[in-house]
Amino acid sequence: MLRYDDNGKKLIDDFATDGGWETYSRDFYSREIADALGRGQVFAAVNSKVLEDGTIKWNDPVHFHIKWLCEHIGRVRPTSVFECGCGGGQNLHNIGLLFPGIELGGADLVENQIRASAALVGTPQGIVDLLQVADLSAPGAWRELGRWEYVFTNAVLMHLAYDRAREFLTNMAHLSSKWIRITEDLGQHDFPALFRESGVFDEFEIVENNNGVCILRRIE
Repeated sequence: MLRYDDNGKKLIDDFATDGGWETYSRDFYSREIADALGRGQVFAAVNSKVLEDGTIKWNDPVHFHIKWLCEHIGRVRPTSVFECGCGGGQNLHNIGLLFPGIELGGADLVENQIRASAALVGTPQGIVDLLQVADLSAPGAWRELGRWEYVFTNAVLMHLAYDRAREFLTNMAHLSSKWIRITEDLGQHDFPALFRESGVFDEFEIVENNNGVCILRRIE
């Protein structure tokens, strides 16, 4: 189960516990959301837009990781995007708001937590309806989820035990026809080893790796 110190912060040495997912939004995620809102941040943009030159004008105080994700998608312009471990779908909402022509999809482990997270961050129902329930750390989970040009995850692998994180990456590689994007606390696992063992490096190469973001592109 997830553990906290006396101030309600998750202990860094207990990330990879694989526990508490049924109550994750109530016990942990809600605290993160409240902290961010208290700092004036939002998760679901409303007024931001793409300008004629292709740059994004951020009129909403979203987290910089959301900005980096959307700005990369704006540069590479995939036809479809799938989020592995989508939570309440706020990332997909932001992508759809800025780039309405992109096909969107996502999956997470527990349906009630998808809906609870969506309510916390203000994800529109139209996005919530696109989200599926799937255990992406289970072998072969990709078979039921289709094929997507751009597949990403945000702060999920660091919560998983090593073997489950490896299967999660394996599924991401099967799902993606071109791009994989990972945003993580890269100190939580031996990520180069995870990439090798999952087979990701058999078909993808790293094109960017800094500030906790690793972007891979399928080798042509």
